[in-house]
Amino acid sequence: MLFGSYWVAEEGLQKRKVVSRKFHRVRPATREVREVLKGLVGEGAAVLGEYEAWKGQEEEVFLAREASPVKDAPSLPRWYAFGKTLRPLRLAKFNLYEVDDFVETFAPLKGILDVPLNGLSLPEVEKLAKSVSSPSTKKDRELRAAVRAWWDSRWNLKWAVEKDLKAYNELLSRAGDLAFYTGLLGFNNCYVDSSPAGRMDVKQMEDALGGSGGSPGDECSSAAAYGTVTVVTDEQGHVIASYFGGPVFREPGELLEAAVTRRAPGEKWKLVGIPEEELKKLSGRKAWLAGECVKERDEKGNVVDEYFLARCWLTREQMDTCMEFVRLVVGEGGI
Repeated sequence: MLFGSYWVAEEGLQKRKVVSRKFHRVRPATREVREVLKGLVGEGAAVLGEYEAWKGQEEEVFLAREASPVKDAPSLPRWYAFGKTLRPLRLAKFNLYEVDDFVETFAPLKGILDVPLNGLSLPEVEKLAKSVSSPSTKKDRELRAAVRAWWDSRWNLKWAVEKDLKAYNELLSRAGDLAFYTGLLGFNNCYVDSSPAGRMDVKQMEDALGGSGGSPGDECSSAAAYGTVTVVTDEQGHVIASYFGGPVFREPGELLEAAVTRRAPGEKWKLVGIPEEELKKLSGRKAWLAGECVKERDEKGNVVDEYFLARCWLTREQMDTCMEFVRLVVGEGGI
């Protein structure tokens, strides 16, 4: 596999650069070329040979007859994403640049669909999906426009190339449903080395996690959390304290690991940022939160306060409704 751009020879031996910034599957023409490429894994390489591509850039053949090292290979950071596997080589996904993207992407959909705290039944979700897929009224068309705007703000369609047969079979097993993806991200396609967890893994993780938690962990500017919201009120019913107990994920890899293993250490934080009336509704419920872990210090550096500042949230049932809706309405062309 090679990431980068390529040049093609045209009439008169003129070279035309094709700035693809994508992953190309390379087939060595000889054993010598294969050994050179194997020795350049993770480094820069120049390849000369024949290239064929088909419309849509789903299939291609790059037959490498020569290969040599070059300096300044493009740097590709580790990539995490979540989305729907349309088929093994075609994904509809949003990137997890930060772990809170997982919650912040679904949270607006809760409001667009007007999902209650207890979520919607499957027939109700199917009815909403039909309203978006085949709008028949002005209200349906307005809903469709709102859902499409939400899609455009975060999601996109990508061709995928798989690392090996194991990765391909993982993608094949996820076809038609939601899943996590890991690998490397190109401009025109993505390199998937694994799809180790799907939507059912998330649901099983929710069953296993979300207790009261232990002491607060490290502070961080972006976090996703899943657990139980606890609210304390006075005799007049006013909220005097609120807490969150459960695992806090500070990196996308931590969330993915929890989905795979169903294990993650719990933490207990004072919870701020959620309006009082909303807090009362969330009391005793399991919820997904996106926000940051804050530790305030005095002039000597001593911690004087620590809390989880929530930016957005969904109950477990609301998250499940949003995921089911996405599964139903997202197809080859997006929404």
